[in-house]
Amino acid sequence: MNTKGRFCCEILTRRLFIKFVSEVMSIIFIFLFLCSCEKNENNMNMFIDKDKKYSDELIENIVETIKKKDSDKMKDMFSLTAKKKAVNFEKQVDCFFENFNDSNLRIEDNAGPITYDDTENGLKSKKIINWYEVHGGKNNYKIFFVAWIENTFDKENVGLYALRVVEEEDYDKQFIEYNKMEIAGIYYNPTDK
Repeated sequence: MNTKGRFCCEILTRRLFIKFVSEVMSIIFIFLFLCSCEKNENNMNMFIDKDKKYSDELIENIVETIKKKDSDKMKDMFSLTAKKKAVNFEKQVDCFFENFNDSNLRIEDNAGPITYDDTENGLKSKKIINWYEVHGGKNNYKIFFVAWIENTFDKENVGLYALRVVEEEDYDKQFIEYNKMEIAGIYYNPTDK
């Protein structure tokens, strides 16, 4: 083989080698990318599960507090910000316990919370919104709540912010878009019977 032929073979061999290495690197890159996606998905599921667990524990505490008619514990569940923003917060809680007369409340599972995370200039906040079907001895209810589980923007705004108890026959009138129900304090207004 002459020099020109060898030179062409070497160039062809190098090109094939470079092409082979490029394809192998592409496969490795895709594999690593897919592995990292799976890891992020698992991390995301971990956060979703953590938020659901928090939400489930909060509704259990709310229902247990209602069953025991423990107005002091109910007041303690709300954030200081909610207490300040609510219109006559103490009276709201007392009126709720005076007017809500149902027992044997049972929580039905739900799809999971809506979670909002905000991070800005090193400050973080996390808000959970959720509602549950709750069955009682006299009626069925939707219990809706907004709670801040973290808030370094406003440290007084950690805890329950809004709580709304709606009777089954009032769902259509009182269970509206969640941003319109995010009112500080506790709300219970059954239809007059």
